[in-house]
Amino acid sequence: EGMASFPIASIGEAASEAGDDAVTVIPESACMACSGSGVTRMMVTRIPHFREVIVSSFECEECGERNTEVQFGGEIQARGCRYAARVAEASDLDRQVVKSDWAVVRVPKLELEIPAATQRGVISTVEGIVRRAAEELDALQPVRRATTPEVAAKVDRVVEALRRMADGSELPFELELEDPSGNSFIEPRGDDRLTSSTFERSEADNVALGLHAGEAAPVDDAPAPTRPGKSIHGVDRLMDGEVMTFPVACPRCRVDGEEHMCVAKIPHFKESVVMSFSCASCGYKNAEVKAGGAVPPKGLRATLTCRDESDLSRDLLKSDTASLALPDIDLELERGTLGGVYTTVEGVLAKIRTNLRDGNPFAAGDAADAETRRRFDHLLARLDDLIDGNSFPFSLTIADPLANSFIGPRRVAATLNPLDTFDHDDQEQPPDDDRLRVEDYLRSWDEDDELGLHDIDTNGVNHLPTLDEEPEHPDPDMVDHPRSNFATGCDDRPPPAATPGSTPGDSPS
Repeated sequence: EGMASFPIASIGEAASEAGDDAVTVIPESACMACSGSGVTRMMVTRIPHFREVIVSSFECEECGERNTEVQFGGEIQARGCRYAARVAEASDLDRQVVKSDWAVVRVPKLELEIPAATQRGVISTVEGIVRRAAEELDALQPVRRATTPEVAAKVDRVVEALRRMADGSELPFELELEDPSGNSFIEPRGDDRLTSSTFERSEADNVALGLHAGEAAPVDDAPAPTRPGKSIHGVDRLMDGEVMTFPVACPRCRVDGEEHMCVAKIPHFKESVVMSFSCASCGYKNAEVKAGGAVPPKGLRATLTCRDESDLSRDLLKSDTASLALPDIDLELERGTLGGVYTTVEGVLAKIRTNLRDGNPFAAGDAADAETRRRFDHLLARLDDLIDGNSFPFSLTIADPLANSFIGPRRVAATLNPLDTFDHDDQEQPPDDDRLRVEDYLRSWDEDDELGLHDIDTNGVNHLPTLDEEPEHPDPDMVDHPRSNFATGCDDRPPPAATPGSTPGDSPS
């Protein structure tokens, strides 16, 4: 505890100077410099708000050779990570970087790519990563000058450019970090010079990480046994009360696990697909909620004013396309953050706090400067006040361009359990709620483009069969929302027949 992020030299010295009780000592380790024997010390430690690391230090008494290395002792993440840092001024060179053995480093300005495993795992800075790349390229220059002078001349230009970048005399430039194991990180500073994203690993990535043995001959030609669906007793909200179960490869260990999927009817909203996955091999678990229905012409914005503890117990469905804002503490989560979750208002606040704490390893601890640590601790403290109900009133806003998010009624005022079946025959409407304001809004062109709506091919949709007499809602069980002001734009009916002069590819956005 108390150890955060350190330069690689400092963390290696900590392993060298640690007592025998804290480290594992491996004597008679071969020295790569003189072929003699040295001593390797290994220490397992945890970087707060990040992951466990294994720090190793080697020292040869015969020739004085010393080196240090950092390896990740924790788990491989479910998804890979990708970072792009724009270095526009000298202070950006001080951004701290955690690079695993599997990370690929790129400098697009120089068309330079450092493949995985050519640099060991390090905890350094942007400057350190760039300077180290220059040193390792320069180390083999005598051989290149003797064998391939033309290549050596090109490498000299790259090395000189890298050194100017590290010194801050050749700015701006961009540093990209891509890690299929998900165990790399670049320090965020609350600006727009750093972008991050995650991605699904390819089969080649899984093989490289040792998660998959590669192609193997089938044991026999017999088809895999089918798994019957399971019924959940007493859950009337599910369609036919059945949960579909099918095998899916675990994204972490690639062993087949069980994916459960069902359709749930959320009262005062619409049908949603609930999916959960569990792996008996590595223990990985994941749950996700996706709203069903067609793409509506309008997005949805719901603003809740929380005035007492009953508002914290409201059900909340946040889709993976929704953004969330807490104006009272100046916090905004972009679309995709937290994924799709079905929880309560208190639950989503707790998830936000956990996500902030675990996703910003350099904002706390010894690595952060005093001002950054103070501001981050103050933000977490204000979130704790919201979770504990000590800061009423406050506002929470969800904006979803696909109108697939939902905030339920107060528990004390709701006449129905939010997980029970909603009986449309009784025409029971949600109670009036002066604390919840729901409105539709027109999506921008950029939002439609990000969602891929401009690329949808609607040719031939006008050939769909139409009804001579179509009621306002053909199926009362598929009403998108009983309350008229909630997600009014969502309409699952087929589009109207084409009028003269219209283009079949036209589609409302």
